[in-house]
Amino acid sequence: MHRPSEEDHIEKFTPEMRGWYRSLKHFILNLGDDTDIRSRVAYIAFRRRKGQKTLAYFNCYPTQNALVIDIPRPPGGVPLEPGFLSDPPGKLKGIVLRMRVDSAADVERAKPHLERSYRES
Repeated sequence: MHRPSEEDHIEKFTPEMRGWYRSLKHFILNLGDDTDIRSRVAYIAFRRRKGQKTLAYFNCYPTQNALVIDIPRPPGGVPLEPGFLSDPPGKLKGIVLRMRVDSAADVERAKPHLERSYRES
């Protein structure tokens, strides 16, 4: 089975989604020099080499015109933000937080959560 590349995934995104993805990718990669990108069938993962922990999963749902990003739930939790930061359904509930990025403003809102995920991974 062919594993899609990062480019395979983002070519299916809308132009807006590509811009949001590239902005957040650039932000994550500039947090430190120890982050790898791994493309899987349903998502793109950003992993720290130190400890081999994933700091963010960019789920690839191009039909939603939104980036859906799962990050590890921080110790102590954070307040949920309806329409942006929520518990995912099913087995991931309580383990990760899900961000829905569908605007340039949401890109900026996501950055502190991604930075915290990077520091804690």
